[in-house]
Amino acid sequence: MEEEMFLGLRLMKGVSTDRFNDRFGCPIETVYGDAIERLKKKGLLAEHDGRLAMTQKGIFLGNDVFEAFLIS
Repeated sequence: MEEEMFLGLRLMKGVSTDRFNDRFGCPIETVYGDAIERLKKKGLLAEHDGRLAMTQKGIFLGNDVFEAFLIS
C-alpha cells in the first residue's frame, strides 16, 4: 500500500482511488483517511475526478507528504 501511494503521488495524475480499492480490496479512506484529510487541510494534497494528487505546495514538501503514508 505504501508503495502504491509513493509511486502514484510522484505522478502528476496522482493515485486513483478506484484502482487502490480494486487492488487492495478496501477504500483508500479506510487505510489513509486521517492522513488524507490532514494533508488536504494543509494544502498539500487535492482530490479531483477520483484521484489524489499533490498540490504545488505538496510537491515542494514531498517528503512530508510521503511520510504521512508510512504505516508503522
